[in-house]
Amino acid sequence: MSFSRSTSLERGLVWLVALILALGAMVPLASRMPVRAASSDLFISEYIEGSSFNKAIEIYNGTGAAVDLGAGGYTLELYSNGSPTVSQSMALTGTVADGDVYVVSRLDANALIQAQADAFNSVVVNWNGDDAIVLKQNGTAIDVFGQVGFDPGASWGTSPNTTADHTLTRKPTVHDGDPNQSDTFDPSAEWDFHPVDDSSFLGSHTVGDSPLPTNPTGVGAADPNVVMAGNDTVLTVEVTPGENPTSTGLTVTANLSPIGGDAAQAFFDDGITGGDEFAGDLVFTYTATVANLPGDKVITATIADDYPRSTTTKIELSVFAAPTQIAAIQGAAHLSPMDDEEALGVEGIVTAVSGSGFWMTDPTPDDDPATSDGIFVFRGSAAVGDRVLVSGTVDEFRPGGSGSTNLTTTELASPTVSVMSSGNELPTTVVGVDVFPPTEIIEDDATTSVESNSAAFDPATDGIDFWESLEGMRLEVRDAVAVGPTNGFGETAVISQLQAAAGVRTPRGGILVRDLPDPGDPGDYRSGDFNPERVILDDALVPYAKVNAGDEFAADPAGVLDFNFGNFKLLVTDDPGRVDNHLQREVTAAATAQQLKVATFNVENLSAVDCVTDPGKVAGLASQIVNNLRSPDLIAIEEMQDNSGDEDDPGGDDGTVASDESWACLIDAIGAAGGPVYQFRQIDPVNNTDGGVPGGNIRVGFLFRTDRDLEFVDRPGGTATSPTGVVATPNGKGARLTQSPGRVLPTPSGPWADAFVDTRKSLAGEFRWRGETLFVIVNHFSSKGDDRPLFGRFQPPFRLTEFQSGTPEDGWRHAQAQVINDFVDAIVQRDPNANVVVLGDINDFDFSETVGVLAGTRVALNPDPSMPDADGSGPTAASGQGAVLHTLFETLDADERYSYVFDGNSQVLDQILVSGRLWNLGAKYDVVHVNAEFFEQTSDHDPSVMTVAFQPRSG
Repeated sequence: MSFSRSTSLERGLVWLVALILALGAMVPLASRMPVRAASSDLFISEYIEGSSFNKAIEIYNGTGAAVDLGAGGYTLELYSNGSPTVSQSMALTGTVADGDVYVVSRLDANALIQAQADAFNSVVVNWNGDDAIVLKQNGTAIDVFGQVGFDPGASWGTSPNTTADHTLTRKPTVHDGDPNQSDTFDPSAEWDFHPVDDSSFLGSHTVGDSPLPTNPTGVGAADPNVVMAGNDTVLTVEVTPGENPTSTGLTVTANLSPIGGDAAQAFFDDGITGGDEFAGDLVFTYTATVANLPGDKVITATIADDYPRSTTTKIELSVFAAPTQIAAIQGAAHLSPMDDEEALGVEGIVTAVSGSGFWMTDPTPDDDPATSDGIFVFRGSAAVGDRVLVSGTVDEFRPGGSGSTNLTTTELASPTVSVMSSGNELPTTVVGVDVFPPTEIIEDDATTSVESNSAAFDPATDGIDFWESLEGMRLEVRDAVAVGPTNGFGETAVISQLQAAAGVRTPRGGILVRDLPDPGDPGDYRSGDFNPERVILDDALVPYAKVNAGDEFAADPAGVLDFNFGNFKLLVTDDPGRVDNHLQREVTAAATAQQLKVATFNVENLSAVDCVTDPGKVAGLASQIVNNLRSPDLIAIEEMQDNSGDEDDPGGDDGTVASDESWACLIDAIGAAGGPVYQFRQIDPVNNTDGGVPGGNIRVGFLFRTDRDLEFVDRPGGTATSPTGVVATPNGKGARLTQSPGRVLPTPSGPWADAFVDTRKSLAGEFRWRGETLFVIVNHFSSKGDDRPLFGRFQPPFRLTEFQSGTPEDGWRHAQAQVINDFVDAIVQRDPNANVVVLGDINDFDFSETVGVLAGTRVALNPDPSMPDADGSGPTAASGQGAVLHTLFETLDADERYSYVFDGNSQVLDQILVSGRLWNLGAKYDVVHVNAEFFEQTSDHDPSVMTVAFQPRSG
C-alpha cells in the first residue's frame, strides 16, 4: 500500500493505540522480546509516527551478539526533502543486546514513547514524507528509511532498493505475509514497510498483558451558547483523567481570541476563580466577557497532565452584535443589512398591535434621520405601552410575494419577547414639525430597483426614501387635511398643512399632479410631480370617520407606518374624527340659446341591471346630468355595459352584447329627473373582446337631445369590426364619415394593428347643429391600472400601458392616440375648418405624451416592446408639426386642472380636445366636480362640459 505525508503526519498516537487494542495484537515497546531474524548488521526495524511530536526510530540487532554502538561508530542521519546532503546527524551510544531493539525518540514525544526510549533527538527522527533517515556505521550507510527513488549520491555506496508499488522501502528481509508477525532477515528478499494504518508499526514485537496509557479528555460547553456581544458566557470543560498511570496535575488552557480574550487563558477548578462553582469536581471553568465580534465561534481548549499527555476539545458558541438597535436593523436603505440574521435584545416601546404582531419604536433612537427607529414584530405578543426586549430573525416581508412590485417591510420573525415595563409614553414623530417629506420627487436616481442601490438612498430629496426612513414608526400628521376622499378600502390621503412648499393645491382642498419639465430636455417630461408629501391613512387597525377632500380632523391622525398595495400606509390607531368643511358639488352654467354644450361622462359600468339592483346609482347619474351638467346637448358616455351586466350580476356573462335596455335605463332616469328626452347611438362589440369586467361588454356611445336643433347624421354600415372612414363631401368642399356611427380602428396590417386589442374601441359620429357639421369621437383609452406603482420598488415606474409592453394585453395608449390623431388628420385634410371634438376618458394627464400624440405635437414609436424611455414612459418623438387638436384644460387655471382623484392626487384623465376652428371660436371648458372628491359617489369620475357659440353663417 502507498504511504503519504497526509496519512502519516496527521495521525494521533491516541488513535493509533486504540486501533491496536481493537485488533488485540500489540504491547508497548518495553517488551524487548527477541525476534526470529538474523542479520550481518543492525537495521531500522520500525518508524513510529503519531500526532504532533510523537515520533521514534527503532533499530534492531539480529547479529547474534551484543553491539556497542559508540565503539562501532554508529550514527543516524536525516536527509531532508530529497537532499543528498545530510541535514541532521546523531551519534548513537550504549549497547544493544542481541535480539533487542534500540529506540531513539523525540524529546517532546508523549509518555508512552518516552518510556521506551534509549536516546532522545528531536531533529533526526523528525521524518516527513519527502525525507530519508539513514543508519550508518563508520560513515557507510547500512540501512535506509525513506521515499522510493531517493538517491543521495555516490557517498552512499549502493542505492537503496525500490519497489514497484512505490511504498517505503526496507533493507531486504523475508516477509512471511502477516504484518503482525515477526519477519526473518534475508538479504536476498525485499520487504515493504507497513505504515501505521495496517497495525504493523510494532510488527517485530509480541503482544503482552500490560495496559496501554490513555490521554486525559474533556467535553467543552458554553452557557449561554448564543451570546450578545458585551455579555458574559460561562465556558466549561468537564475533564476525564488519563489512565496508566492516572493523570496528575491536570490543567485546561483555551484560546479565547475568537471572542476577544487571551490566547492562552487558564480555566479553574478551585471553586473560586473564573466563576467555578465546586473545587475538585474536574469541571474547569472560566467566565468570559464576549467582545463585539459577531459570528459563529469555535474555541479550542487543551487538557494536559504531568506525564505529559494532552488532548484538545472544542467549545462552540454564536456571538451577536449588542445591543441590536432598531436603526441598525433597518439601516439607511430599503433592505435591512441584517436580513436573515439573528437580532438579540432589540429594545422598543410597543406603539400598535394587530392580529399578527405588534409595532415598536426605539425609546433611545440614533441620530441618523435616514434609519427608521420602528419595526414590526411578526407573531409577537405585547400590549401598547409595553417596553420590551425582543430577539428574533430579521426578515424582509414583501406583500404580494416575491414577484410583487411592492417594497418590503422589515420585520422580526420567530420572536422571543420580554416585557420590561408597561404604561410607557408612546414615542411619536410628528410630520410637519419633526420631519418634512419632499414635495416633488419620489425617486430621481434609481434605474432598476431602489433595493439594489443603497448608495442612492436620499430621504432628504426622494419621497420613497423619506417614508422608508420612517417605516414601522409611530407618526402623527400635524394639522392634517384630506387631499382626497376616503375610498372603498378605508384609505384617505392626507398632508400636513404645515408642510413647506407643498404641491399646488386645488381650490377645493386637493393637491394637483403637475408636469415637471426636464431642464436637460425641455420637450420631454419626467414622471411629473406626484406629491410625495402625501401619506395614506388606513383603517386596518381601527375604523375611522369617512371624509371628503378638504376635510380636516378633530385630532391629528396618528398611527404606525406600514407598506402595502404600492403605497406607504399610516395605520391609524384611533379615529381622529371628521371636521366637515362642507364641500359642495358643483353646478355648471346653463348653455345660452346660441351655445352648443358637449359633455363627457364615465358612468362606471352602468347597465340595465342597475335599474333593478342599484336604482340609487342610476338616479344619481341622471340627477347629475340634469342638475349639475344642466342637460348638455351631447354627452359622450364611457363604460356603458350590455343589458345583462357583468359576471357579478345574475346571468351577466351570458353572451349578451346588446345594450339598448341599459341606454333606456339611463334615458328614462334622466326624464324622471326632469331632463329632456335623449336619444343614443353606439355599436355593440363582439362578446368579451373590448375589455372591462368579464361579461359586461363595456363600450362608448352618444346621448344627444334634438329639442335644441342637434341632429345625428346616420350613415349605416358601422359594425364592431368594420371601421368608418373619411371621404370628401359631394361638393368636394368638406369631409364626411363613411359610416356614422362608426368605429375608428387601425389598419390591420399597420404598425398600430394591436392598439385596441381587448379594450374599448373609439366611436365617431357625425352631427349637424344649425348648419354646422361636427365630428365627435368618443374614446376610452387603456387604463393606467397596470402601470408600475409610484412607490413601487422598480424606479422609474414603467408606464407599461403606454407602449406595446405585452403587459397588459389590452392595447396601448400611445398607439390608440396615434390612430385617433391620424383619423383627425384625415378629416382636417379634407376640411381645414372642420369642427372636430375628441373627448372621453383618455386615461392620461393633460401634459402627458399620450395627449401630445393625440394632439399631433408628438408621434408614437414602435420599437422593441421591452424598451421604454429612460423615464419609464412609452417611446414617442417630437412630430415637428403644430397641434391639430388642443386640450381644453389649457384654458383653465393651473389649480383647476383635474377631473379625477386617485390616492389623494388630483389629476386629469377625462378630457375634451377640439380642432383649430373650435379653439379659435373660444370654446369654454368646465370640469364639474361632483364625484371624485366625495366618499359618496355615483361614479369615480367627474364629468366635463364644453360650450361653444358658432358665428352665424350667411344665407
